[in-house]
Amino acid sequence: MANLAEKNTVEQQNAILHGLITKHQNDAIAIYAQGLLTPQQQAAMASQLLQALPAVQDMNDDLLHQLVYSDKGKIPAQLSPMISDNGEHIIIVLNTSKNTDIMT
Repeated sequence: MANLAEKNTVEQQNAILHGLITKHQNDAIAIYAQGLLTPQQQAAMASQLLQALPAVQDMNDDLLHQLVYSDKGKIPAQLSPMISDNGEHIIIVLNTSKNTDIMT
């Protein structure tokens, strides 16, 4: 802001903005923005996010822990129906093709 004559990139503008607001405010903005999306936009975002993830066989324990406990160390509300009360098990749905051999 001090150098108004400078043309900042989008990344620089975002860095400036994130430096001005707290993490709590940033989280509130993200939640609000997510609520503005249509179901189709939310599905498109989810699809893009899934495509950005590595293949399951390439995921390590740390990444899986970050995905499952992504809500500040808590299980996100969307995942809670899939995780047992003791937190030791998770239900995973695996879709296969008709040609998949279950023994392999």
